[in-house]
Amino acid sequence: MNLRPSFLLATAFGLLFSATSFAATGDIALYLTPDTTTPAFLQVPASDARLVTAQAASTAGWQTVSLPGPFTAYVQSNYTHKDLTVIPGTPIHAAANSSSPVLGLAPQNPPLSIGTPEIDWSDVSYPGPLTVYFQKSAPVATPAVVAPAVVTPVTAAPAQPAVVTAQPLVATVTATPAITAPSAAVPQYYYGVLKLRTNPTINGPINAQYLLYSEKGALVALVDLNNVVLGGPVADYLGKSVKLYGTANSKDNLPSIVIYAQMLQLN
Repeated sequence: MNLRPSFLLATAFGLLFSATSFAATGDIALYLTPDTTTPAFLQVPASDARLVTAQAASTAGWQTVSLPGPFTAYVQSNYTHKDLTVIPGTPIHAAANSSSPVLGLAPQNPPLSIGTPEIDWSDVSYPGPLTVYFQKSAPVATPAVVAPAVVTPVTAAPAQPAVVTAQPLVATVTATPAITAPSAAVPQYYYGVLKLRTNPTINGPINAQYLLYSEKGALVALVDLNNVVLGGPVADYLGKSVKLYGTANSKDNLPSIVIYAQMLQLN
C-alpha cells in the first residue's frame, strides 16, 4: 500500500498534538514582590500545575498566582515565649537566615507555635495562602487537533532582486540606562537611638511620631510604629539603643525617609 507524503505528515502532526502539552520549559523563580533584586522565594518547574491559574500582575512583564499553604518557615528563636509560641509581629522568614524573604509577620490571635526549638532559628508552619510573582509565562495548554490537516503543495514564486537605495550615514547614539535605586519594598534591620518627634521643624507624615538617631547623634530617619505590637509602653524604648525591622519609603535624603517598622526591640 502506497501512502502519500502529505497523509503521513498530517498523521504525524495529529499524533503529536492529540494530547494537551505544556509550552513553557525549565525552572521558574517565584518572588514575594515583582522585583528581581529581592531574593527568590522558591524555584518550581515550569510544568507546575499551580502556575496554570496565574494572571497578569499590575506590574508589566510579571504574572501572579496564589499558592495554598501551609509552608515550612522559620523565626529567630529569641522571639518566642516559654510556651513555644511566637511573639506577635515577629518576621517569618522563608529560610533560617535574616537575609531570606519575609513571608509575613506572626499573628497575635491565634498565636503561632514553633515546631522544633533550636538555638538560633526554629521552624514554624505558615498557613498561607501566599501571593507570588514570576516573569516567565505559565504553562499554556495546547488545544488538541481533532482532524488531520491537509497539506497542499505550494509552488514558490521566483525571487525578485531586491532594490537597495543608498542611505546617508547617521551616527547611532545609545542612551545610557538610568540608574535605579534598590527596591524600597525590601524589609531590613535599622539600628540607633529612638526618640519622640517633638521638633516642629522636622517635616514628615503625621503617623511618623518617632525619630531614629545614630549613636553619634545624627538623625537617621522618621519612624512609624503603628504596625508594631509591643509587650509594653513605647516609653520603655525611648532614649535607648534599639533594633528596628521594617521598610523605608524613600531613596531620598532626610527629612523624607520614613521607616515603617514591623518590629521594635532593645538592642
